[in-house]
Amino acid sequence: MDLLSVATYLGLCVLAVFLVILCIRCILNWELKKINTKNPIKSSINDGVQGSISILEIQVKLPCGLIFSNESCPLKFNMAELVNSLGVPLGEGNLGPLYKLVLGCGSTVTIRRLREYLAKLPEINQQIAFIGGIRDALLSPILFSFWYGDDTFIVYEYFCMGSLEELLHGKEGISFTPLSWEMRSAIAFQASSAMAMIHNQVDHDKQALVLGVLKPSNIMVRPDFSTCLASLDASYLTPPITIIRRNLGRAAPELRRSRESPILSCKSDVYSFGVLLLELVTGKKPVFDNGHGKEITLVGFVRAKTQKEGVNTAFDERICDGVEDGMTEMMNIAKLCLMLNPDERPTMVKVVEMILQLNVNSNFLGVP
Repeated sequence: MDLLSVATYLGLCVLAVFLVILCIRCILNWELKKINTKNPIKSSINDGVQGSISILEIQVKLPCGLIFSNESCPLKFNMAELVNSLGVPLGEGNLGPLYKLVLGCGSTVTIRRLREYLAKLPEINQQIAFIGGIRDALLSPILFSFWYGDDTFIVYEYFCMGSLEELLHGKEGISFTPLSWEMRSAIAFQASSAMAMIHNQVDHDKQALVLGVLKPSNIMVRPDFSTCLASLDASYLTPPITIIRRNLGRAAPELRRSRESPILSCKSDVYSFGVLLLELVTGKKPVFDNGHGKEITLVGFVRAKTQKEGVNTAFDERICDGVEDGMTEMMNIAKLCLMLNPDERPTMVKVVEMILQLNVNSNFLGVP
């Protein structure tokens, strides 16, 4: 083969490779346009995806877009970098794994990756945007939410103090100082106020919003020990039967008895708040070992204990000195919230009023 033939052959090879790369780029761009056309809500493409895409970039970047953004939190994050920076999850929840992430600017956030079946729900974007739009100091806000490839993510504020779960019940193997009664009663007031605010909101069908089940892990603690409720999104993105199955010690009896699809209500919320009050008064979890290898519910334990030995025998012995009267009054409020007949339970607005009458320290309550 002469020199001219070799040059011609090499030229044809280079041209062929160029045409293959060009075809691949055209196919990729066509697929991206098709995805955006099918997903009008997901049409806000993040920087780095629109524009030219190299073969190397396509290996680490996927289509992505904004679902919801808090106006007070301008979106200045690269979505691909956020997703690729996720490490070991802090834990698993009804919605999916939750991660802690320190951003380049020094701020810390938590990011939840929704479970696959949730991300595929046709109304998922509308639900996230609706819940994220509810703004109140008593609620932990959704900072923003986005989709990346086939996954959906929700970004929340990070609380360095953790939740009431750790402060009230501690962590296994780690010693801790029990919360004082003054702080517990203040948390009860703040949590009741948050639930009353939620019940005062309505959804698209003009029905009152509900929390689903209130538990200490949903009550986030700020550095000044004020609190706010988190996971309002869980009650609307998780099937009610799943919420009930995972919270048997907190779910109202009418929910546990329901043979058909159970309906979460404001009165079932009130019941779970009553269980929270028992946790604050006794220091015990809603389901615990009775010391003989049998699990019992906190509600059943308190009812039996108070009937046989008196109400003060159920108090948390670590903190009850000198505050027995206040704990007794809080126990009485809990009993009203735990009435078997939902119609006999007070509203959360009434619960707030009753707690205010306990002369709780106003410095902790955040009220005059």
